[in-house]
Amino acid sequence: MITQRNALSWKPIFWIVAGLSVFVKLILAAVIPLTGDEAYYVMWGKYPALGYYDQPPMIGWWMTVMRFFGTSPVILRLPVILLSPALALIIVDLLKRAGGDLKTSHRAFLGGALFLIAPIHFLLPILSTDAPLILFSVLCFYFFYRAIEEDRSLWATFAGMFFGLAFLSKYFVVLLGLSFLVFAVLDLRNQKVWKMGMICILAALPFFALHLYWNASHCWVNFVFNISGRNVAETYHLEKLKEFFKFQLALIGPVALYFLIRSRKAVSAAFKSLHRNPLERLAVVSFLIPILIFGLSAFKFRQGLHWTLSFYPYFYIVLATVLPEADLKSTFRWTAVLTGAATTWVILVLGLPVETWKNHAFYPGLKMYLAAPRLSRVLESYQKDYILSADGYTEAALLEASSGARVHVFGEGVLFGRQDDLLSDFRDLAGQDILIFSRHGRDLAEYQPYFEKVTLREIQLDGKVYRLFLGHHFQYSQYRDRVLNGVLSNYYPWVCPFSSGKRCFFVGKYF
Repeated sequence: MITQRNALSWKPIFWIVAGLSVFVKLILAAVIPLTGDEAYYVMWGKYPALGYYDQPPMIGWWMTVMRFFGTSPVILRLPVILLSPALALIIVDLLKRAGGDLKTSHRAFLGGALFLIAPIHFLLPILSTDAPLILFSVLCFYFFYRAIEEDRSLWATFAGMFFGLAFLSKYFVVLLGLSFLVFAVLDLRNQKVWKMGMICILAALPFFALHLYWNASHCWVNFVFNISGRNVAETYHLEKLKEFFKFQLALIGPVALYFLIRSRKAVSAAFKSLHRNPLERLAVVSFLIPILIFGLSAFKFRQGLHWTLSFYPYFYIVLATVLPEADLKSTFRWTAVLTGAATTWVILVLGLPVETWKNHAFYPGLKMYLAAPRLSRVLESYQKDYILSADGYTEAALLEASSGARVHVFGEGVLFGRQDDLLSDFRDLAGQDILIFSRHGRDLAEYQPYFEKVTLREIQLDGKVYRLFLGHHFQYSQYRDRVLNGVLSNYYPWVCPFSSGKRCFFVGKYF
C-alpha cells in the first residue's frame, strides 16, 4: 500500500532536478558564446516585424522582449533555460489529472522528473525556433486535453490560441493538428471531441490570417523558402533514413528504450487499453503520427536532431503511464547516471583550450563566436565614417548582436539567412563609404569594382587575422548589375501567386 509519505517522495526529487537543470544551464549559457543562428535571431529582435525571411516571427518577438532586460547571452537565453521546468510542470499536471489517487500523484512527479533528467532537457541552453514551438505546442495539447475531459469551450479556445502561437513559431505544429484529427477519428462518435476541435480551429484562425497577410505582402517568402528553396537539391537516399533513426534513438535514449523493451508485455497491455485512457491515447497519437510522417519524409529530406523534438514531451507522458512503476524508477536512476556523465563530459570539453579544435571544420566559426564582442567594438570605432557590413549573414549577425551598430550583408551570400534582403536598401548607400568585414581571406580585387577606391586593414585577435575592406564612394549600379542580379536569379526566381504576375519585393526594390 502506498502511503502519503511515499506518494510525495518524488516531489522534492522533481524540484531538486529542476533546480539543478536551471543551475547547470545558467552556467553553460554564461560560458558558451552566442552561435551564429542565435545571433541571427537576436538580430530579428532588434527589428520587430510581423514576419521574417526564414521562419515565422515568434523567436524574433521573444528576442525583442528579452532585449529590454539586457543583451548578455544569459538573459537572451533565459526563456530556453526555463523551458524544460515549465514543460515538466505541465507534464506533472497532466499526469495528475489522469487520476486523482496518491499513486497517480506519485507517478506524476516521477514522470516529470524523468523528463527533466534526460540529457537533451537537462542541458543545452541554446536559442532556437524550436523553443517557442515546443512551449506553445505543449500548452495547446494541455488545454485540448482539458477541453475534452471537462467539456469546456474556454479550454478549447485557449488550445486554439496556443496552436496559433505555435504556428507563428514553426510550421511543424501542423503535425500536432493532424494528430488531434486522428484522435477524433479514433473516437468518431464522440461529438464533444469534434466540437472542441472546431472551437480550437476557430480560435487559431486569426493567427493564421496574420501570417498569411505578412506573406502575401512579402511574396510568400516563408512558404517558398521552407517548402521549395531549402529542399531544391534534396534527393532520395537510404542513408538519410538511417540518420533519422539514429536521431530518434538518441532522443528516446538507450535507458528508456531498454526498459520499454524489457516491459513490453506491460506496454502491450497498456496500449490495448488505450480506449479507457484519453490522456494516454492523445499522447500516443501526438507522438507517433508526427514521427511516422517525419520517418517517411526522411527518405528524401535530411533532417536535424531538433526536427522531432517538439513531439517528445508526449513520449514522456506515455512512458509515465505505460511502464511499471519499478521500471519507471529504474529508468530515472539510470538516465540520471547517463545525464551526469554527459554533463561532466560537456564541462570538461568547455574547459579545454580553444586550440584543441584547430584541426576541426568548426574551428574558424568557433573563433569568430568567441571574438565577436571584441570585434564589434573595433567596428564601432569606424561607425562614424563608414557604413558597416560583413561578407556573410553569420558574421553580420554576430557583430550586430554584440553591439548597437547596424551591420549589412555585403555580397550575394547564401540561401539561408537572407533577412538582410528585407532590411537593407543598397540604393540608399550609393556614393557612401562602406566597411566590409571578412574572416574568409578575401582580397582587394573582389571589392574594387564596387568603389572608386578600396583599402585593406587587418586586425588580429587570438591568433586569427580578420580583414577590413574600406570602400570609398560605393558604386550602386555596379553592385546591382554584378551582385543583386545574381541574388535575383539564384534566390528570387519565382513569380508571386495571386499578384497579377508581379515578382517579389526584391524586384520591386532594385529592378
